[in-house]
Amino acid sequence: MLRNSLDAQKKDLERARLQVKVEPASNTPGTRRTGRPERSVTCPYVAMNVIAAELMFLVIVVARAQEYTEQRRALLEAHEDTKAADESLIRTQQTLDETYQVGSTVSTRLLEQREQISRTRDTVRLASCLSCRQSITQSAPAFHDCSGHRVDHVG
Repeated sequence: MLRNSLDAQKKDLERARLQVKVEPASNTPGTRRTGRPERSVTCPYVAMNVIAAELMFLVIVVARAQEYTEQRRALLEAHEDTKAADESLIRTQQTLDETYQVGSTVSTRLLEQREQISRTRDTVRLASCLSCRQSITQSAPAFHDCSGHRVDHVG
């Protein structure tokens, strides 16, 4: 939008400059040595229009520079926000890795404890069966099932 306005102001400035009278190439007092005509102002209002157009052009250039400055500031702020978010993600990833390591260690320990409990249970069952067999041989019941540690012969 500002670029269109800047282009429009350039065109207005050129139109105002064209309103300035150009004298013919001759040996008249306004002629340069190169033979090109020299511009002379025919009316003070035309000169004022040229100056006003030039001032308006400068105002637009300054406004555009301010817009670029604001955009640059916004980009720098967005960059800082992105950098902070990136650092936060890195910290979150580190926490996740540490949590995973702790969870893995706990899982390994629980598996070891489960195996230990299973071995202990098997040892207790075996000891129970051995004591049952001693009592079975002494009383000689008809049925004995050690698989569930239910001893139907006790009595």
